[in-house]
Amino acid sequence: MAINFDWLENDFFKRPLSNEEKELLHGLQERRYRQSERIIEQGTAGGNLYILYAGKVSVEVTKDGVRTHLVDVGEGCSVFGEMSFLSGGLTRADVIAIENCVVYVLKKELFEKIMGQQKELAYKLFQSMLCASTHAVIDLELKLLPFLSVVSAKVRSIPLIVKLIPVIFIIVYILAFLYISIKDFQYGQ
Repeated sequence: MAINFDWLENDFFKRPLSNEEKELLHGLQERRYRQSERIIEQGTAGGNLYILYAGKVSVEVTKDGVRTHLVDVGEGCSVFGEMSFLSGGLTRADVIAIENCVVYVLKKELFEKIMGQQKELAYKLFQSMLCASTHAVIDLELKLLPFLSVVSAKVRSIPLIVKLIPVIFIIVYILAFLYISIKDFQYGQ
């Protein structure tokens, strides 16, 4: 279970790694997961960044007893767990292996050491985290687009008077408040 530095150089970092960088990256932990095995459990302590070397995972959230699939992450320079890794907070989703996976785990302590000693390597890791987050946001946007289109069409079909009722209510409320305030002020004199 040795780290595949050829893959890291060619596919993940897309550049040759120096001996010093390789020495630091020996601190990565390789973990293997079977299909359907949970890699990250929602609500647990974070602190690790996962680099997907092989396989495919599903990111899912459970809220109020309802499980929602967010995104699938496939091999090829993909990272996950970046939100809790960066924030230091609890994990926000379950990550489950869709197929057998090999994952390199980067601990927060090792990342801090990399930031102190190898800025270019740290930059590439940040770039990968940003790319993963952007990909997830775009995926969610594409999933929400049909729903938002339906909501937008329904809002357009609401009669104007129904849309204006909350505005009229707020104006009446403000006027009543001002009237009462003026009356109280006059009464006090």
